[in-house]
Amino acid sequence: GTIRPDQTFFCEEGRWQYTPRHAIRDTKRSGWLDVTEILAVSSNICTTKIYETLGKESLYKWIQRFHFGEKPDIQLPAVSAGLLADWQKWSDIQAANVSFGQGMSASPLQVAAAFAALANGGVYYVPSLVEEVLDADGQAIWTHDPGEGERIVRKATADTVMDMLTAVVHTKQGTGKNALIEGYRVAGKTSTAQKANPQGGYFEDQYYASFIGAVPAKDPAIVILVSVDNPEGGHFGNEVAAPTFARLVTRVLAYLGVPAENGQLPV
Repeated sequence: GTIRPDQTFFCEEGRWQYTPRHAIRDTKRSGWLDVTEILAVSSNICTTKIYETLGKESLYKWIQRFHFGEKPDIQLPAVSAGLLADWQKWSDIQAANVSFGQGMSASPLQVAAAFAALANGGVYYVPSLVEEVLDADGQAIWTHDPGEGERIVRKATADTVMDMLTAVVHTKQGTGKNALIEGYRVAGKTSTAQKANPQGGYFEDQYYASFIGAVPAKDPAIVILVSVDNPEGGHFGNEVAAPTFARLVTRVLAYLGVPAENGQLPV
């Protein structure tokens, strides 16, 4: 509720001296962009400006609302809670970093579950690996109950964000064009993150690249996250993760029998 979809922010032509000691940079130089364009080009600078409409405490509460910083209640003993420091410990630059994905950590499972909440119209479901357990006679002795789910954002908000995220894949400036699937609209997001150095800061030559998307964008049947740890031959999510996403989703849509917008099934 702090910004409008058509609101514009100035992206400082790719470099913003945020504090006397810290500059925030974008991979592409941009001027004024609206929120959809900011998502499409992954502007760290303008994402920080969006965060500033919330403030530290509110940003932290919304991150928690999407269940980052806590262990998902899933059938997986080694499940991670990720790392999310209390907002009162954030410096100004740390808060800015958190807003565009640094300064905190999350597992692929947490990211997929959060993204699925947007695809579900704003309702979060605790992820599950097991649907049911059968005995030797094939009778169910335990069945996963997803419950009613937890509404974490309004449906209108979730639908707006999903519509915005199609620009990541379906516009010229979007960072996820390699996730295109013929006949389907994809709502997705690339991520290209420098890996944290245990000694402090980030490695200059080590990356964690990913792409997450939901298809079909208007009525999602599936969410898939592809992540690549220390990719070779490129390090951007669009280069190393989005093509695999497209291949996987094409096969899954065919398996599920989800028709394309023209009514045809994927091959």
